[in-house]
Amino acid sequence: LDDDGFGDACDICFGFDDSLDADGDSIPDGCDLCFGDNSFEDIDGDGLCGDRDPCPTSILNLDADGDGICDAEDLCFGNDNAGDSDGDGVCDDVDLCQGDDASGDSDEDGVCNDLDPCPFDPDND
Repeated sequence: LDDDGFGDACDICFGFDDSLDADGDSIPDGCDLCFGDNSFEDIDGDGLCGDRDPCPTSILNLDADGDGICDAEDLCFGNDNAGDSDGDGVCDDVDLCQGDDASGDSDEDGVCNDLDPCPFDPDND
């Protein structure tokens, strides 16, 4: 007996209190594989069922740029809806310049040094 008030023959989750079910899925917490609806698998093994997991394919559940798309699935840093027209991994809404941001924009004309024919002259591109 596990002192949950249910005899062994009627015990759903032996060794745990059958009355505790934090996510309301009718599976006692002690035997629940994930928080949420167990019919939605916990693909990434983070303890959250797919119906409640903000990042179902990443155990880290991180969204560094706050755009609602988990880092593991994020196309670019920033708002993915803005796109990444220059393909540098930085979304256009936060992109410093057209081209590879890592190369910089020495003349601050919006064209990265890797694409700027005159990287130190803002008037001649």
